[in-house]
Amino acid sequence: PLPSALIHGDFRAQNLLFEGACVSAVLDCDEARVAPRLLDLAYAGVFFQAVVSPVPLGPADWKAFLAAYAGQARLQPQEQRHLPLLLFLAWMKGIALWLGIACLRPANTQVTDWIKAYTGTGIRLYEALP
Repeated sequence: PLPSALIHGDFRAQNLLFEGACVSAVLDCDEARVAPRLLDLAYAGVFFQAVVSPVPLGPADWKAFLAAYAGQARLQPQEQRHLPLLLFLAWMKGIALWLGIACLRPANTQVTDWIKAYTGTGIRLYEALP
């Protein structure tokens, strides 16, 4: 089994308040639960910039993100093996959410731009894995 911890479940910049470069608050904790910590890492890797930036993290940003994470909590070998799959599952979760919004609220044309920007993101991040 993968190491578990209390995770946020939707960890990305849109759910954080910043004071300069420091996080001052974490918002939207309705998906918080004990689960594999890799779920938060994968979701943040794919969607950290979602909604607040027109483009997702690129491979260089992802490498820096992983390096910073490893500086705080090193990934165990089984987590490293599962990370590509969890990146894909995180991507599917986010895209499914946005497709639901696009279908239920077609007047929200911004979501279509998000879907276009994030199509293929998981593949680019997978290529940047160590």
